[in-house]
Amino acid sequence: MPVAEHLGEFTAGLDATWRQMAARMEDSYPAAKVEVVVLADGGRARLSWVFGA
Repeated sequence: MPVAEHLGEFTAGLDATWRQMAARMEDSYPAAKVEVVVLADGGRARLSWVFGA
């Protein structure tokens, strides 16, 4: 598989995941507390949510 095709499929998968997550967060509002934490080591972030907060 060519690199451009592989990256296109990978990017599409990431985009679909983010869209699904955003939809779920919207459905849970205002009962959920959503937080994006950027880790101290840099580069990585953690998304967490708590329902019923």
